[in-house]
Amino acid sequence: QLKREPCDSEAILPLADLMADAGYPRESAKSLTSFAGRCGSSVELLEPAYDSLVRLGDFKGAIGVANQLIKLSPAIPDYRYWRGEAYESLKDYKAALSDYISTLQLFKNLRNVSVKQYYAISRMYAEIGRPCDAITPLEMYLRYDVATRQTAQIAQLISEWATQGNCRASH
Repeated sequence: QLKREPCDSEAILPLADLMADAGYPRESAKSLTSFAGRCGSSVELLEPAYDSLVRLGDFKGAIGVANQLIKLSPAIPDYRYWRGEAYESLKDYKAALSDYISTLQLFKNLRNVSVKQYYAISRMYAEIGRPCDAITPLEMYLRYDVATRQTAQIAQLISEWATQGNCRASH
C-alpha cells in the first residue's frame, strides 16, 4: 500500500506497530521518522518513534525525535519532560534540568502537578552539585498541601540535601 501511496498516513502506523511488535523497534522508529520527514511530521507518527528509540537505549535519537515533537507542539509538557529524561539518561544533567524546569513552567496550575515533576528538578540540581537548590522544588511541591503531601521520603531527601549543602530546609 505504501508503495502505491507513499504518504498514506493510515498505512504507516500499523506497519510501524507490526515492526515494533515483531522485534524491530529501530526499523519501526526509522520508518516513522523517515515518513514524517518525507510526508509531514505529526505527533501521532513521532510519539511511537520516540518510544521505540528509548526502548533501545538510543537516547540521542530520542532527543532528536523529542525536538521534533516540541517543534510541532511546544505547549505540551510531556515532550519536554521526555527530552529531559533522555538527557538525564545521557548524564547531561544541565540540559535535563532545563527541560524539567520548562516542563513545570508549561503547567497552568502547579497545585495539580505530580511530585514526579518536582522530584526530577530536585534530582538534577543534586546531580550538578547544588544540593541546596535541590530542596526548593520539593518544598514548593509541599507548600500546596503540606498536610497530605509531606512524606517520610520527601523529608529524608530534604534533610540529606540540607546536610550535604550545609543549608537550611524549612520542611
